[in-house]
Amino acid sequence: STSMDLVFDDLCTSYGGKDLIFDKEKHTVTAFTSGLGWTWFNSKHAYSVLSMCQTMKCGYVIQYNVDYSFASVKPFAMIPAVGQLAIPTALLSFTMTKLPENTKDCPPKAGATKAEVSKCAAGRRDSSWFTPYPPFLNHAVYYIFKIGDEDHNPIQPYFNVYRKFADTTSEPDPQAFKDKFGVDMPAECKRKDVQLIATKNLLR
Repeated sequence: STSMDLVFDDLCTSYGGKDLIFDKEKHTVTAFTSGLGWTWFNSKHAYSVLSMCQTMKCGYVIQYNVDYSFASVKPFAMIPAVGQLAIPTALLSFTMTKLPENTKDCPPKAGATKAEVSKCAAGRRDSSWFTPYPPFLNHAVYYIFKIGDEDHNPIQPYFNVYRKFADTTSEPDPQAFKDKFGVDMPAECKRKDVQLIATKNLLR
């Protein structure tokens, strides 16, 4: 559920990736968008974005408050000969807010509106960014849903909704895959019900 018309090439993220860095004292999580915890469209355009993220080691530093109910999300990239480069918050700002569990209205009924479905979200993501043309300062909201629990069990009906949407984004392109990653696409990746997770260890 979102107020944005844009659709990005990533599907979901997990805090279970081995390359994720958690600093308990600072309440920060460093996650690489081309790491093990990120799932992408299985499509030509997504291959290009993921390949770029692998080269630049793109990611986010997520700074939580003490009780983990709010976080600022700061994107970064590793630029050769420069090091880690963060985008100024004046140009691009992301925040996440944990929402209270709503057992009264959830799960949403069939045919529920986006506004009704958003009441069942686990979190809210606010994005603000500056452009050199009107309206200059832009703002958008989307909602975060949990689709799996700590034991790797799907949370319904959100998991099935995710799978249905993910399948609509899948357009496997073996030649584009090989062009970007330098290897043949695995046979199972040619199916439309299979999405993309990078396996490159970015910490080496």
